[in-house]
Amino acid sequence: MAWRAASGEHSIEQAIVSVFHAKSLDQNGLDLLASHFGPAVASYGYNERIIQKSANFQIVFGPTGIGGSNAPKLDQHLFRKAIDGRLHAEIVLAEDQIVFISHNYTRWDPMMSELTGILKAIGGVLFVGGGLTDVRLEYIDRFDLDDDGEAVPLLNPEGTLAPPLLRFETGSYHCHVGFFIRRPALAPVLVNANVDVVMKTPGLRDELPPGIRGLARIHTMAGPRGPADDDGRGFLQLEPVLDVIQFDHNYLKSVLGDLLHPRLVEKIKLNPQPLSAWSAQ
Repeated sequence: MAWRAASGEHSIEQAIVSVFHAKSLDQNGLDLLASHFGPAVASYGYNERIIQKSANFQIVFGPTGIGGSNAPKLDQHLFRKAIDGRLHAEIVLAEDQIVFISHNYTRWDPMMSELTGILKAIGGVLFVGGGLTDVRLEYIDRFDLDDDGEAVPLLNPEGTLAPPLLRFETGSYHCHVGFFIRRPALAPVLVNANVDVVMKTPGLRDELPPGIRGLARIHTMAGPRGPADDDGRGFLQLEPVLDVIQFDHNYLKSVLGDLLHPRLVEKIKLNPQPLSAWSAQ
């Protein structure tokens, strides 16, 4: 049995980049940003625009525990790119963040180039909320287990992040690891990696795709900083924000490279910098 990337050429099922406003926008600020986003994204194929109603109730994590808030939230603006009826990407404008979501990831360079072009086209309107205070980058990688080819395990037996007890596990499991790193020009930020493996189990209802004996999803994420670390000041220029996004991309490649078996890393042509190399920088 061999694990393989679900897409064939790479393993990324979804890539998400979020940039956060230093201060939440009011309705006028959000509408102004949306009015400039429309023309800026149209040239990249985002031709569908949706106004999405936001729920008034939201879960709040605070020093006294988890609670709820009935504070009103502004409606979100969604811009979507579809090709042949299939959703490829979408951009979400919310009062506190801008989210870029790739549903049909090919390579990092085209995604970063498109993201950069759109943000540069917005210009100074991007900073109506007092600047951009932080970013978050997320990847969801998917691997399928089938009966073809040479047996390739999922996890790296020599890595530092995968729990030793799970490196040779053949059943379903979930594991999580989190730790802090220091980004350029920003306070320490939390990096998370979640591994979820679901195996076909005799006697239970089969919810896996036909021909698949197992499915694994690895969710890696860097950022954002917690509220206690936020000094309220945002970036007033775009270049430092882009530098952090590129840094996160390179770092999360190293995280995935440490988690995955070396033969699987080679198969998906990840080419990561060793995780241990970052500690020397």
